[in-house]
Amino acid sequence: MAGIDGMFARTDSERMRGGTRGNRGGFSLLELAIVVAIIAIIGAIVAPRVGAVAERSQAAQVAETVRMVQLKVEEEYQFEQAYPVALQRAWFAGGDLQHSMFAGVSATVEVINDAALLHPLIKVGGSGVPVFWYNRGNGAFRARVPSQGKPAETLALYRLVNGGTKAQVSGIKGAGLGDSQVEQAPDVE
Repeated sequence: MAGIDGMFARTDSERMRGGTRGNRGGFSLLELAIVVAIIAIIGAIVAPRVGAVAERSQAAQVAETVRMVQLKVEEEYQFEQAYPVALQRAWFAGGDLQHSMFAGVSATVEVINDAALLHPLIKVGGSGVPVFWYNRGNGAFRARVPSQGKPAETLALYRLVNGGTKAQVSGIKGAGLGDSQVEQAPDVE
């Protein structure tokens, strides 16, 4: 039995520290610091991804709005043999046009009549620039996007929301109405 008792016996240094490792009541400061560092690293990796997922979700919502309005415009063209002069409130859920990428900005539409333009010259909305663009000359409906800081990133988001390739969609202009001629700028009838 002396051998079994020897396995559980504590040394003098263990008695002075308060017992063996299995008997201690808490974690050392080093162990806690390591756990906090691991959690911080995981947070640094996950946080940007969560933000990117939310942004992609908003972009998908706006892309769905663009597709839905484009379908309504095409339906109208099929019945009337002309593109609608303005968008109809009845086309939108709740009777109102929404753009989830611009918090606190009313969803206004710039309406032009230029059959040659498939995309707005200004692709960044907000700050006085309407967040949607409709060309009644060819039925093109587009959503402008918030600036992403770098023109290439803003253009990539614009293409994600509105479709199109680099060859079809190029150029970023900032705030202001720029070169496009605004014929009518109410949101919807």
